Amino acid sequence: MMTLGGTEMFNHKMDNPQHATVMALPEPADLQFLDHRAIQLYALTIGEKRLPDNTGLGKLTSVAMAGITAHLDDGVLTLQQARAKDLLLHPTALEVVIAPYDYNDTKIGAGVHPGLIYDTLIVVTTETLTCSLWISGGLTGQYVLNHAGNIPVTDPLGIGQIKAPDNYAFNDQINAIGFAKLAAGTGWEKLDLPKP
Repeated sequence: MMTLGGTEMFNHKMDNPQHATVMALPEPADLQFLDHRAIQLYALTIGEKRLPDNTGLGKLTSVAMAGITAHLDDGVLTLQQARAKDLLLHPTALEVVIAPYDYNDTKIGAGVHPGLIYDTLIVVTTETLTCSLWISGGLTGQYVLNHAGNIPVTDPLGIGQIKAPDNYAFNDQINAIGFAKLAAGTGWEKLDLPKP
């Protein structure tokens, strides 16, 4: 089991609909619905910085107006979606990792990258629930590591040590190291994929 209960919520794959990815926010009174669920974010704002950046995948995700976005400021994580009431979470801890994705193996994949690409996965723990936020680009995770304010943050894969000017270079460096090597002994090994 992970330090923050991380991979335990990912044992389901898609065989348990109770743990399916959240695409629409519940009412504030039903906040507990988010416990042990994954939330696909289209954007995360920390201070004035909007992630992912407005290049590459960031351009695609920024047009998804009905998607869930989040804002992290002063220890409060606000989840927002059009036509839904804002949800406020008060994280007591964040665990930031990356998850490989083989974009070339999808129906829409057009060979955009010669290897695996990486999304950021943020496990959010509050006093009452644990959920995860998925957002494109590994550099998003690095930014969260360095700008989470007073919220305790862990980096079990050591992604904060990767120096890269953009997500493409980040992907290349992780692929050169190997995700399996980064994840060894962390409990996140189950996210590994075969090399494309």
